[in-house]
Amino acid sequence: MRVNGGDPTTSMLPTHTPTSGVRRDRPHRSAATTRTATADVATWRADIIQEFRLRGAERCAAASPMPGFPQILDSILGVLASAPEGPWIDASADLGGTASWIERTMRRQVELFDSSPPRLRSARRLFPHLAVACAHASRLPVRNGGVSVVIVGNLVSLFDEVDPMLHEAHRILSDGGLVAVTDLWAVDAATRRVGPRTFHSLEGFRERAERHSLDVVHVAVADLSTGWWSSAAAQVDEEIRLRFGHRPGFPDWARDQDRLAGALDEDLLVAAGLVLVRRDDSQPAGDRRVSNPHR
Repeated sequence: MRVNGGDPTTSMLPTHTPTSGVRRDRPHRSAATTRTATADVATWRADIIQEFRLRGAERCAAASPMPGFPQILDSILGVLASAPEGPWIDASADLGGTASWIERTMRRQVELFDSSPPRLRSARRLFPHLAVACAHASRLPVRNGGVSVVIVGNLVSLFDEVDPMLHEAHRILSDGGLVAVTDLWAVDAATRRVGPRTFHSLEGFRERAERHSLDVVHVAVADLSTGWWSSAAAQVDEEIRLRFGHRPGFPDWARDQDRLAGALDEDLLVAAGLVLVRRDDSQPAGDRRVSNPHR
């Protein structure tokens, strides 16, 4: 894999079972509403994970549900191993499952940032060894060029406009630093709305990133058939439906989950991860293209 230049690498992944400037930009209202409506769900999820006594890898999976994990994540980590020296941060900490997985597999400390205090409290409960702080992904309390890796998981689809987040990633990354982005994406070139979420195309996101001197160097796409990671998350989701269907935050969460499931069943979305490298601003963007993940 080439990280500092050349064409991006693409991997098709099978499923398997394992033994400081201030930014004024804000997310689209639908994104903020979605994050607020699901704040209670973070507490419910943490409660169930603890009651089920999920440990180790299963706890990581249940805390950070994402189709295609851990295959996508493991592929990306193979590229992040080539990052320059410096701190790693997760700008979309959620409940901390992804950062904990990285610490388990890479032996690298990851500092977590999330804009939701309820999610951060849940992350502290589930993974007390992780360092967490409250901050928005487009306004991070990090000095210019202060980190070598930025993780952005399951967050891009909560924004209609991704430029503030990309601008901030470029600001805080050192030269040659890497951004790892995982999410669901539209299978074609058109941006697709599913409920309150906006699913961007891989090619459209690549073009936006290049405007901020961030070049795609790796794309990983995974089979969506159910594996152990999805199974761990699904058992918690099922318990949420059984216990909390009468609670105020439940209908919005359930509708979002059902819409996503329908879009995945109709093959409208693909799970993928990208690694982007911060280009030296004195150098022009190379002729890089994202390989077709569906071939």
